[in-house]
Amino acid sequence: MITEKQYKALKIIQQYPLIRAKGFADKMWGDTKTNMFTKRSNQGNGACTGKAAWLCAGGYTGVLVKKGFVRKHPVYPTDAWIALTEEGKKEIELYEKFKNTK
Repeated sequence: MITEKQYKALKIIQQYPLIRAKGFADKMWGDTKTNMFTKRSNQGNGACTGKAAWLCAGGYTGVLVKKGFVRKHPVYPTDAWIALTEEGKKEIELYEKFKNTK
């Protein structure tokens, strides 16, 4: 069974079928993590503002990829579209069914 945060992440990915890490971070954390979205970073891919959010989103979705709930479609060497798998859809349905029985 997935956690509440994983459910939120999967619902975002389901609502936006092909989303990138930056878009996912905006939807997942919004303005509540202002420092993450304004922090400057230079990690070898060029300096930019808000990169911490992208890296966080990439790491978080990486966990979902390992579990088989989402897959990444490479777009650039350092970027990818994130899409929900059938397993991810099943987990959403299972979570919603479990929550409705309580």
